[in-house]
Amino acid sequence: MVKSANEEFVDTCYDVLAREFYIASFCAENQDKYINENGLLSQWRAYGGDGGFAIVFKTHALEEMLDSEGKAFHYESLLLAYVIYSDDEEKYELELSEDLAKISVHLKEIFMEELKGKQESSDAEVPYPSFIRCVTRYKHRGFKEEHEVRIAIMPTVLDTSCQEIPEDENCKSTPEKERKFHDKNGKLTPYLELFRWLDAPLPIEKIIVGPHKDKDSRAAALRIMLRNTDIEVTVSEIPYNG
Repeated sequence: MVKSANEEFVDTCYDVLAREFYIASFCAENQDKYINENGLLSQWRAYGGDGGFAIVFKTHALEEMLDSEGKAFHYESLLLAYVIYSDDEEKYELELSEDLAKISVHLKEIFMEELKGKQESSDAEVPYPSFIRCVTRYKHRGFKEEHEVRIAIMPTVLDTSCQEIPEDENCKSTPEKERKFHDKNGKLTPYLELFRWLDAPLPIEKIIVGPHKDKDSRAAALRIMLRNTDIEVTVSEIPYNG
C-alpha cells in the first residue's frame, strides 16, 4: 500500500503538471583548469558533432537575466542550480531535505487517508513545487564528470479570467510565457524562448572552438565575426581524431 501511495503521488504530479518541465543544461566550472580551458572530450564527442563550439557564459549576468525573466512572466518554478548526483549524499541532504520532508508529510497523509478508506486524497498543491525542485535536479552518478548546472523551468497555465480582473489577488499581473514549437526528429516539441524580450545580448564571456582538423581557421573566422565585441575566442587543445 505504501508503494502504491508513492506511485500514485508521482503519477499525479506528472499528470497535473502535464510533464511540462523545460531544462537548459550547462557544464559548470571544473576544478581542473585544463578542462575549463579545453572542454571535456566526452562532451565534444556527445554534442560537438562536426567539432562544435563551447560557449562560456558570465554566470552573474546570466542570473540577473533569469531574475528579470522570472519577474516579467509567471512561472510555477524557475531556478538555476547545480545538479545533485545520486552518490552525493551530503549535498542531497543539505539542499533537498526540506523539499523531501514536505513530500514525505504529504505521502503520510495520503497513506493515512487510504487506511481510513477515504476516496479523496489530501490537497497536493503544497508539495508540487518541492516535487519540481527534486525531480529536475537529481541525476545518476554516471554523469558526474559533467558538473552539470541547469536552468529548470515550470511555466504556469493562467486562468484567462484573470485578464479581466487584474486587481484580484488570486490573479497574477504577469503574463503567461508563450510556448513555441520546433520539429525534433519528426516530433513537434515545445520550448520556451528566454530573454529575447530583453533586447540585450547574451552574456557570453568566451567561445572555445572544439576539436576539428580546421579548428584554427574556424577560430580565425569567429574572431573576425566577433571583432566588435569583448568575447574571447580560444581553441581546444584536445586533438582531432576524425
